[in-house]
Amino acid sequence: MLHIINQAFRIGPRAWGTQFHPEVTEQIIRDWCAWDPATCMKIEVSVGEFLSKASVYLYVAKHFLRNFLNAAGMYADQDNHRTC
Repeated sequence: MLHIINQAFRIGPRAWGTQFHPEVTEQIIRDWCAWDPATCMKIEVSVGEFLSKASVYLYVAKHFLRNFLNAAGMYADQDNHRTC
């Protein structure tokens, strides 16, 4: 698995960001591909690649986001209420 250490960042007390799109879906891939003629011709290939890895991607994205929100103080475990 690819290991990249800076997938999330914070600037100051209130600006938080990520270096990827954890919200990505098949429709988002289709929309992105449609923006450019070169990628428009490869929509089905791109969607197929995404779908072949979607379950792993979504599993990792979910855990990444939970950890990210915990670090930002915006998510509590199941025994507590959300703080955002």
